[in-house]
Amino acid sequence: MVDDDTPADEPKSERFNMFISKSEMEAIDEWAWRNRIRSKSEAVRRLVQIGIRTERQLPEVVNPFWEATNLATQMRVAIHNVSAEEIAQNPKRATEVATIFVEMYDDMLGALILSSEQLHGMVTELANLSESGTFMTQLKLADEVSFKQFQRLKAHINDFELGRHKRHPELYASPEDYEE
Repeated sequence: MVDDDTPADEPKSERFNMFISKSEMEAIDEWAWRNRIRSKSEAVRRLVQIGIRTERQLPEVVNPFWEATNLATQMRVAIHNVSAEEIAQNPKRATEVATIFVEMYDDMLGALILSSEQLHGMVTELANLSESGTFMTQLKLADEVSFKQFQRLKAHINDFELGRHKRHPELYASPEDYEE
């Protein structure tokens, strides 16, 4: 699929004329040559697909990364706010603090893993569009990679949320809360 509404086998019947700079044309030619793509039209079509797919998937890569960054910041603030004296005077507090840090670390690591998996899936999908071969074959391969990545991501998010649910059940609604 070209995007969510366009079938991959749709005929290429629309013309699109445009002006580009000499350096942009050279960059397209170099990219096409590196990827053994014979025509400029084919190269531009693939580069457009790469751009569309990158734009669509970028939030799925960046958002978990920013979540991990925010968790790391929260962790740093929490560490700063706990004094050694407080922990020395109250050993139970040390256990509570350690538990919180481990949970925050797990959440941060989960977000980083999620971001890495998304990035890997996006790069793999885009690499398929860069390889030589018929455009439709490469587009189909890219769609298959995208679907497989979506399935892995869905399973990972479910596991990640289940882990959070077990650690903090008070933050999550029970199934009975959804019944009418």
